[in-house]
Amino acid sequence: MDSEVLILGGGVAGLATAAALAEAGVQCVVAEAAEAFGTHSSAQNAAILRTLMSSKVLTRLGRTSARVMFDPPPAFARPLIQSCGLLLMADHADAPALAAWQAAAGEVDFSPTVPQTARDIRARAPHVKHPDADRFGAEEFAGLWLPREGVIDIAALMLGFAKQATQHGATLLTRATALEVSRLGARWSVRLKDGRTLTAEQIVIAGGAWAQTLGRQVGSTLDFAPRRRHLVVATLGDTPLDLPVVWNHSTSGRMFYTRPEVPGLLMCACDEALIEPTTTADLASCPKDPAVLEAVAAMTEEFMPAWANARVQSYWAGWRTFATADAQRFVIGADPDVDGLFWSAGLGGHGMTAAFEVGRLGAKAITDARGLRAPQLDGDPYDEAFAPRHVVART
Repeated sequence: MDSEVLILGGGVAGLATAAALAEAGVQCVVAEAAEAFGTHSSAQNAAILRTLMSSKVLTRLGRTSARVMFDPPPAFARPLIQSCGLLLMADHADAPALAAWQAAAGEVDFSPTVPQTARDIRARAPHVKHPDADRFGAEEFAGLWLPREGVIDIAALMLGFAKQATQHGATLLTRATALEVSRLGARWSVRLKDGRTLTAEQIVIAGGAWAQTLGRQVGSTLDFAPRRRHLVVATLGDTPLDLPVVWNHSTSGRMFYTRPEVPGLLMCACDEALIEPTTTADLASCPKDPAVLEAVAAMTEEFMPAWANARVQSYWAGWRTFATADAQRFVIGADPDVDGLFWSAGLGGHGMTAAFEVGRLGAKAITDARGLRAPQLDGDPYDEAFAPRHVVART
């Protein structure tokens, strides 16, 4: 099977890039090793739409993409977002940082951010106890209310990208495990486990936690760091369905978030265990750490004491892969050393929120290289912010 562009990885980065490329008229193939698309990091995340970040660039990226989610192309279901609202609060020492984020994000008009006092937070989320409520003055800034944000319909998002890609001529393959990737003159050749061979002029690595392993096969020296994070669903009687997402920002190890999830609440203590990238087989199923339940229990007792005796319904672990060179930067664009190799990786847990822009920027890098007109949304304000680069030695 021959194509202009071959994308290795069928998670949100791969499918979003394929959809944008196909719409731009580029013939592309997506090869996913699993039995279905989006079964690893894309399926195991918390599905929270949170656009306000410490990085001004990531905030703009997420908000520009989120605007498309509220008015998606015809291939997508409507709506993609359940706007239950997001309450972003902070420890007393970290509250000024939230105010600074709000001020810096003002240039992207997406969602109002309403300042909150500790009293406001109690009213909006009575099931949550603010960790530093007694340290805030009566009218002191303690957090932000973002009413448009909430929960992303991951299945609808992934299905929409797949539908958009195939409607414009892309070929999507599952059970397509790449055993060997090689360069034959000006073309790439990928030998699959089932014996098929795929060839292409350009190749995109969109392999999530497997990005570094795939990159090493083709001579790239870019480094990635997959980190494991656990999610827990707990139940306690009849949980109201209209609760908001609540996220506590902390630099003292008290990062915690929760959101409604039938039949109860989804909770996360924001653990980040670094997993050394090895082989695809070793990472095929992200292993759970039973000890993480103790951390979630401790956080629950602090943030939601009424839920201290809740019953754990289920828990699982997912991957969040970061660029080692800079954990705040995605890796999107041409490899600095390997001709014909492109990346859409290192999304660090922001892939769903930023999905439409990730696809657009990945496609733009390739169409620029091919001398085609790139797909546009609102211009390109990122100034090479996500261009792949090497680790910079730090002293």
